Formats: sequence, structure tokens, C-alpha cells
Amino acid sequence: MKTTEIELTKHGECVLLTYEYRHTRAAHACERDTLDIIPITLQRFSEDTGEPLAVEDAGDLHITDHINEQIAEATT
Repeated sequence: MKTTEIELTKHGECVLLTYEYRHTRAAHACERDTLDIIPITLQRFSEDTGEPLAVEDAGDLHITDHINEQIAEATT
């Protein structure tokens, strides 16, 4: 497993996500590679000042297609 950080932006909000991931290559041509993402922390920024806010636990973060696409781009 590897740990990394990326900035996620959608609808003008920027957050910093720390996560671990495991990339597993397909064993057979008819299968797909998999990318297992485990969110660790999430940090938002103040809309007024732009300063980083307190770090939050992201263990229950739902990984949307948008987040998955950005992580896939950052990890390949």
C-alpha cells in the first residue's frame, strides 16, 4: 500500500485528501485492474480566508466517480 495526498476540486471547493491505495493488476486478460482506495484524512479550506481548517477523519468518505478519477490520475 502507498499513501499520498491530492487536491480535489468540484463546484469550487478545494479539499486535501490523504489516502492509501492498492493497485492490483488483473491476472487474466478478461479481468480489469483494480484500485482500492482507503481514505485517511480530509482537510477543507476556509471560504473567507483560504486558510486550512482542522483535519477530519475521512474513514467514512464515500469515494465517488469524480474522486476515483482524480485519484486514478494521480496514482498512474
